Amino acid sequence: MSIGRKVASLRAMSPADRRRCGRALYTLAWLGPCLRLAGLTRCQRWLARRAGGTAVVRGAKALERAHEHAWALAVAVRNVPWRVRCLERSLALWWLLARDGISAEMRIGVRKLGRGIEAHAWVEVQGHPLDTAKIDQTYAPFPSPLLDAATEVPLQPPRPGGR
Repeated sequence: MSIGRKVASLRAMSPADRRRCGRALYTLAWLGPCLRLAGLTRCQRWLARRAGGTAVVRGAKALERAHEHAWALAVAVRNVPWRVRCLERSLALWWLLARDGISAEMRIGVRKLGRGIEAHAWVEVQGHPLDTAKIDQTYAPFPSPLLDAATEVPLQPPRPGGR
């Protein structure tokens, strides 16, 4: 897409959509290096401590806003000059949702592909995957104590004087 079309597309967006896309772009810019330098465990724990307090958005409104964040992130991913892998994309979406008070779970699944396996990461809100692929039919999610523990942290009230 040409620069002129991108600018026209940006102008056609609502101010809220532009802000969401800007936040998503900014998050992708620092999250990729953080993930590569610190690894998934340390990066997710660090994000969880900074995500905020309790979930404030629930029900249909949470799912609607989650889809808006997923759309904005997809726009940002299409417009960055580097390749964004599913783990970075999912962690960024999980972080953006947590910052917005939406309870989300990060999932990692695998599937057999020929003689090897393929892995994929995605985010679910209220059991609904926020991914264009049919995750629940294609990838078998595996339980991970690390992911479960880290994603629950932002939904608990912060401890006074604690880490």
